[in-house]
Amino acid sequence: MATSKSQVHLPEPEYAQPDFNSRAHKAWYHPDISNRVPAAASHILISADLLNKYSRIPPDQQLEHIHKIRDQAWDIRVYPCIGIGAFLDPQLRLDPLYPTIIETLRNGGTLIDVGTFIGHDLRRLAYDGDIPTDKLYGIDIVDWEAVGYDFFRDKDTFQGTFIQADILSGSLAEVRGTDSAKQQALARLTEDKADVVFISQVLHQWDWEGQVHAASNLAAGFSKVGTLIMGNQMGTTQGAREVGLDALDGAKAWRHDAQSIARMFEEDVAARTGTKWEAQARVKTVEEMGWTQDDVKWLDPGVCWLEFAAKRVA
Repeated sequence: MATSKSQVHLPEPEYAQPDFNSRAHKAWYHPDISNRVPAAASHILISADLLNKYSRIPPDQQLEHIHKIRDQAWDIRVYPCIGIGAFLDPQLRLDPLYPTIIETLRNGGTLIDVGTFIGHDLRRLAYDGDIPTDKLYGIDIVDWEAVGYDFFRDKDTFQGTFIQADILSGSLAEVRGTDSAKQQALARLTEDKADVVFISQVLHQWDWEGQVHAASNLAAGFSKVGTLIMGNQMGTTQGAREVGLDALDGAKAWRHDAQSIARMFEEDVAARTGTKWEAQARVKTVEEMGWTQDDVKWLDPGVCWLEFAAKRVA
């Protein structure tokens, strides 16, 4: 597919770098995210039940706790999902394949959450599925592990592994930092592969070539026949195209439609990795994803969400 001119693909967008004065002038920082907190939002997935029973946070302390940890994370990176509180909506649980994934994990399967942030999807899996957490892995370019433990208060009970690594790297078996145990864990993953690779709201930060490169790295590094790569990301209802986002410091990104993201796996990823994939995607509205129009008013017209699943068949 024709794309924009070749460019250097940074593992993180420049607009996400920490800016300690940004709370006042970033369109995607909402000082009050109470509308996403359990009592006020029926779609909420970090529910009062989860915070109370899993994290042992009393209801009268939950609002303060959520805002405190959100601002702690914002001081590390200024991603929109942090600023508007979208991380309170674990995306995996919204997917129709969720029951199948839980069954896979109960049968000893392995799941990797790419762009895991504070591990909210992994905690929701553990809570909903009553599954062993030692087969759950979170990978992110930023080390959010301590923030996640602060939020969920489960450092002594959650047995999943969090790894800081760059999915654009030529070798996925490279851990940022010097933790030998995490290096060994990532090496095992690239050798044994995963049953499910979940990647939510990550690929859409790059242009076409960057997305193909990242998806191909995941396919080559973590997949075997039968592996499912699935997730969601921003897309468009106005035809796949590159967009420039003035609100994000002029960042360029490729907006897939449902057809183009499926083709990316079936054609481009397949060709680069010598594998074969069957992929499908569907459009979800902003509201179906638990966002509001106010959350996305700074984005390009026609923005939607794409929920996709690609299964390796050869």
